Amino acid sequence: MLALSDEVCKLFLSPCSILFCDSLTHVQERAKVATSFKTKGNAAYQARDFTSAADLYTRAIQVSPREPVFYSNRAACELSVLFL
Repeated sequence: MLALSDEVCKLFLSPCSILFCDSLTHVQERAKVATSFKTKGNAAYQARDFTSAADLYTRAIQVSPREPVFYSNRAACELSVLFL
């Protein structure tokens, strides 16, 4: 199981969670967190840890569901698990 940073936990646990707010500041903060998950997912993918990479891309999708690259990266992981 992957540990979340304090910053990410605050996003999910705050009483007025920014995950459900569409202000520009909150959208930018979500994009920053999602990009962090993507970067970690990319590192896991390069290490051929496809299951962890898919989990990280899923977390990125949960934070920022409108970014298509997160879905394609997760699909690449799933295909890698099937065919390698």
